[in-house]
Amino acid sequence: MFPVSEIKHDNPELPRFTYLEKINVIISESSIANDFVIIPSGKDIEESIEDQIKISLDYAVSFVKKYIRKLNKHHKVIINFERRYGHYVGDSLGLILTLKFIEELLNYDNSVVQFRALPGTAYSGRFEIDGKTKSLSEESVIKKTEAVFFSGVAAFALPIENLETTQLKLSELKKKYPGRDLKLIGVEDIEDLIARRNLVAIKKRSIKERSVKFAKKN
Repeated sequence: MFPVSEIKHDNPELPRFTYLEKINVIISESSIANDFVIIPSGKDIEESIEDQIKISLDYAVSFVKKYIRKLNKHHKVIINFERRYGHYVGDSLGLILTLKFIEELLNYDNSVVQFRALPGTAYSGRFEIDGKTKSLSEESVIKKTEAVFFSGVAAFALPIENLETTQLKLSELKKKYPGRDLKLIGVEDIEDLIARRNLVAIKKRSIKERSVKFAKKN
């Protein structure tokens, strides 16, 4: 899951509320080119979120090639925001999106390796083309830290450049609610994200699991 904030177009001075959203991804083969569908969305996909989707998919494809002999050249990607608070803009879903893409690509191709983003963690942050995380604005990361703190999740993963601001906000919140235990995880780049076993579980599928999935697919 990841935190999303309202945008007050009519009056920017009004307070912005932040919520936690859940994301589901379905990936299948596309014969011509990569095709992206976002639910819900407007007529056209907002530019920054589309750019992040492409970056995350490129890195996910690059990662899974070591486990899949013959990977489809093009994919149809359906991204479904479960709680549907509105039409989403921005690129701060990059961390969770990359993990979900890897998970679904390996699942779709029935890979010998199973990849799973561990539950109980909220993610916020984007990736640049070079794979490095890019920091969020101070206002945004403070709002998102508050939302995650009061959500009850166990951990919050975000760009490492935002870690100090988040730690300060967390210390402030814990003075009022000392019993709340929230772990902060600063992520430097995509490789750092994937390598963390407190965020990702990687294990081999059994022959039985792969056989059942193969039979269903065919």
